[in-house]
Amino acid sequence: MRQCRQTGEGVKAASKILSNYFIALNDLASFGTSKAGDDAKDLLTKASTEAKLGAAPQKALSSVAGFLTRAAMSGYQQKLLADDVVKVHEESSLLRPALARPLAWSISSSCETRS
Repeated sequence: MRQCRQTGEGVKAASKILSNYFIALNDLASFGTSKAGDDAKDLLTKASTEAKLGAAPQKALSSVAGFLTRAAMSGYQQKLLADDVVKVHEESSLLRPALARPLAWSISSSCETRS
């Protein structure tokens, strides 16, 4: 049961990073600044240790978290936003299906029986 709980918490952290990515895009496009990535480093650490993602989704998650950190830490410029969106968007697309599998596993009844 503990492993299931850990996987679930890791997937929630990874999902929060992906969610914050879209919030940051909206904030940057609308207001020119975003603080959506303030907790990206902590979330990345939790997701990396607990979500049990494969190598490609883990790399994509790191890229998205890096974007959030850069967006939160600096006065973002429009050109940087355009460049980063092109780079990070493709990787964010890898995360959606990668996060769906462990989340479904962690909340399934089979998870309950793995204690």
